[in-house]
Amino acid sequence: MLLVKKKIRTSDYTIYEKDDIIEEIFDETERQRLINLGAVEEIDTIDKSSKNHENDDKKIVFLSEDEIKRFKSKSEIAEYAETIGYTLKPDEMTREEMINCLINYIEEVTENGEYEL
Repeated sequence: MLLVKKKIRTSDYTIYEKDDIIEEIFDETERQRLINLGAVEEIDTIDKSSKNHENDDKKIVFLSEDEIKRFKSKSEIAEYAETIGYTLKPDEMTREEMINCLINYIEEVTENGEYEL
C-alpha cells in the first residue's frame, strides 16, 4: 500500500489527494517513480483513526480547461469524463466537441453548487 504525501496525478490520470491510501497495484515503474518523487511512501497497514477521510471513495476532482486540453486522445478525455460522472461518445464527437461539452458540464455542476472546484 502507498500513502499519498502530496496531491498527485498518476500516468493513467487518476488523481489522489494528500493522505489518500492507494491499495491497487501499480506497475513497478509507476510505483517507483512516485516514491522517487517523494509523492508517496510505502506503508504496511492503515491506521483508521488517523485517516482524514470519512470513507475510502475517491473524491471528484475537476480539471481546468488547460488540463483537459492536455489529454492526448479522445479516449483519455472520455475516461476522465467518466471519473466525474459524465459520459461522452468519442465515436460520435470530435476532440474539440468533447472538450467543450466537458468544460460546459464542469461549469454547470460547479455553478449549481453541486460541487466545488
